[in-house]
Amino acid sequence: MWSWRAIGKISRKKLCTILLIASLCALYYKFVLKSGSDQEAIYDVLKDLKSDMKDISAALKTLQRSVPKSKNDLSVNQPIYWLESKEEGKMRHIMQVLERIGWKRGSHEDDWRLLWTFEYPFQRFQDKLLKLKPHQKINHLPGNVVFVSKLDLASSLKTDYHPMSFQLPKDEDSFLDEVSRNPNEKWVVKSGRHRRIKVLNAKDVPDDLSGSFVQQFISNPFLIGGRKFDIGIYTVITGVDPLRVYTYEEEFLLRFCAQPYQPFNASNIQSYVVTDDYTPIWEAPVISELYSKTFLSRREAFLVHMRDHGHGSETNRIMEDMKRIIREVSLKYEDHIIATAKKYGDVRHFFELVRFDFIIDSSLKVWLMEVNMSPNMDPSHFAGNQLLYEQVLYNTFSLVGLTRAGGNDFTFNGEYESIMLVHERDLHLGLAHCYNGDCVNCDSNKFCHLCHSCQTTKEQFILKQVLLEHYGRRGFRRVFPKPVSEKQLSGIASPDDSHLSPMNTFLTQWFRGKCMQDTSWCY
Repeated sequence: MWSWRAIGKISRKKLCTILLIASLCALYYKFVLKSGSDQEAIYDVLKDLKSDMKDISAALKTLQRSVPKSKNDLSVNQPIYWLESKEEGKMRHIMQVLERIGWKRGSHEDDWRLLWTFEYPFQRFQDKLLKLKPHQKINHLPGNVVFVSKLDLASSLKTDYHPMSFQLPKDEDSFLDEVSRNPNEKWVVKSGRHRRIKVLNAKDVPDDLSGSFVQQFISNPFLIGGRKFDIGIYTVITGVDPLRVYTYEEEFLLRFCAQPYQPFNASNIQSYVVTDDYTPIWEAPVISELYSKTFLSRREAFLVHMRDHGHGSETNRIMEDMKRIIREVSLKYEDHIIATAKKYGDVRHFFELVRFDFIIDSSLKVWLMEVNMSPNMDPSHFAGNQLLYEQVLYNTFSLVGLTRAGGNDFTFNGEYESIMLVHERDLHLGLAHCYNGDCVNCDSNKFCHLCHSCQTTKEQFILKQVLLEHYGRRGFRRVFPKPVSEKQLSGIASPDDSHLSPMNTFLTQWFRGKCMQDTSWCY
């Protein structure tokens, strides 16, 4: 007996041939070998054949409905995502958003366009990622551990906006020197996987802290309704070499400690650590009413609260400080990402959605606490976060070109559709030296590299990617290359470019040129 699974694996042409041969064989057997020339027997054979042909016709119609007719059929072109996670339940919402915008799930055996993993994929799946196709993207940057790991970030980021941190016993001497200089400082001592936390005065820190992570405790946090809180800024690094970084401007995550901060009790972790059971904004003292009874976002509710409590003049500076920190951290680790990504052929395959978590102290200074790889997008614990997560995901997919049929690779839909999306003329800046003959020799002017005739194929490809990122950014805004206001714009070059790599300088100056043409490109 034929099974539908077996039939489904046979092409329609082959199936027709097989069934026709089978029918002719049956006719020959019944008519010639068995029935002789008996007319009644011939009639019975033809009757049986007619019934068989009806079954054949029904089978072919079923296959015709299930098998795409052409490459233009939507089910043929439906993009495939490959998803991997040890806790797949937490990825359910990501799958839902992808499938709403036309994606279907597959596996590493399919011609997938997106690999989305919760964990770092470049060790577990390294053999499958060494020969990526031009249209394939992965939601992590190779080597990202240097800034998404708390230990690596703390040991390498020595700045005034990140609490002093020491990994023991490796940094024991430096830690003891700091304790002697600041004997009144409090320290957070973390052990294991940062789950066992203690806050200790310098004099109470035990001598043997081998295997521990010690970090400066910010003991004067800014409070809202008596609660300590953190601000999570969703950030997408769309690529490196050159670096492009965007932050989601429509909203951020605002999480409050489950218990009041005062009176301070070091044994009450819920009063100073934002745990998984944090208090959401709609339950937080003071600010919950502002959020729940209006259509203000979390971000807007925070800004209005700050303004109403006499801090309005500082809010812009606070937000700009967060963006500055995100920009500096991204730039600091770009070279490491580029070097790590080389084994995978081309850096354009990778992007990263992270969440930068900040706190503010009572003097309104901004502190970076950590950078979260694969930030939680599961609303099962707090259903009120569902819309936020969906919007961040959809805006991310739009930014990196996953909501368009062609994506940002310019190979998936062919040349004509690529030209329709972005043409070389769209990259033109209209600079005088590009058309008055000054750049016939591309080395004659330091800005000739911004002229289309002097750009390499790689540079033109990158600019097309960047153009589509700008068009698809929706609620995201650029953090790097650094935005510039019309008042700040004095020309293509800036003293700030001196510390940038050649590719980052090229893209930064190109954005300034676009800003001079159209102010929507300034940020």
